[in-house]
Amino acid sequence: MKIIRLSTFLLLAHFMAGIASAQNGTFNTNMLSKYSNNAKVTALLDEYDQACGLANSKDDPKLEKEKLGELYAAKLAAMVGSNDAGRLIYEARVVRESKNFQITRLKLPEPKTLLMGELKYLCDKELLQLQQQGLGNTDFTIKRKEIEQKLNDDVLKLIGEVKYEDWIAYKNASVERKFKKDFGFTDAQYEKYKEIENKTAIEIYKVEHSNLSTPEKQAQIKGIKDAKTAALKAALPAAQFNNWYEYWSKSEAKKNRQ
Repeated sequence: MKIIRLSTFLLLAHFMAGIASAQNGTFNTNMLSKYSNNAKVTALLDEYDQACGLANSKDDPKLEKEKLGELYAAKLAAMVGSNDAGRLIYEARVVRESKNFQITRLKLPEPKTLLMGELKYLCDKELLQLQQQGLGNTDFTIKRKEIEQKLNDDVLKLIGEVKYEDWIAYKNASVERKFKKDFGFTDAQYEKYKEIENKTAIEIYKVEHSNLSTPEKQAQIKGIKDAKTAALKAALPAAQFNNWYEYWSKSEAKKNRQ
């Protein structure tokens, strides 16, 4: 166990060093390219991510993920050497993010593609940490927007105004594309969904900023969300609603576990 914990410590130390190096503008894209084809590391990283996803269904997801972190830190250290493990896992995640179609479609030079992947990865990491703080919906939304705005500002500096506008337009349409592709929403149905969603957000905001007790707020917010699902059920065909509701229920359950 001491060996595993030492490996975990070394991985974390090098992981944080990698982040600090990147944020200080000294990120080595040549080194990143060298690791981009390391199939064994990428496969191990995918395996770890899948295991963490399954851990969300356990009684204590946080403890389960800590155990997985120790296990996979030891596996990675054994594969590449503990001195390289933290940097390697960081770079493998950045490479994977840089291959997202949202980035590759911009056809940037390779160094900018990799650096944009890094910006996106660091943003997602901050958002994950934010989710784990247990903030209320309003405070969470404010913090989330600050993190996302920082990403937007950094991307604008990196790729210029023309490419940035293209990226923003594509990114903002992602939810609409998902709903139309996965749930078969028409333009009219998606507009109705946005109308219901906006009404729900306003009502929840009012409750969260009221003088009600915490149990009373929780009860009212539950009622607001129930009204939202009822409104959508009335607006959509049964099969379409059921597909959306399954997706929404999983999202809500994930929030409640964090």
